[in-house]
Amino acid sequence: MNNDKTQKINEILTIPIRTKLAIFAALMRTDMKLWSKKIKDKFIDSMLWGTLTLAVATFVFPLLGLKNFGVLQIASVIITVIGFEIYWQLFNTTDELCQKGHSKTNL
Repeated sequence: MNNDKTQKINEILTIPIRTKLAIFAALMRTDMKLWSKKIKDKFIDSMLWGTLTLAVATFVFPLLGLKNFGVLQIASVIITVIGFEIYWQLFNTTDELCQKGHSKTNL
């Protein structure tokens, strides 16, 4: 059993770096093609959410007595959108790796 694991590890380690990079590039191209189909929808959602949040900060908050809150609000909206997008991509990548059996226990 240990010999099989050692053999698999040795097979992985002996793959040339150019082959590994070519595989990585092909996987990245595939991911970008899949992601680019969703980018229009994500852009519209982000712009709508940001616009509505900024509208509330510009028109509603001054009525409640808060002044100059828009600059802080737009910065927090941008950071939040970027943060959630990064988190979502990391979660999907981790989930995909776990579901396909690419974990250390399967070597």
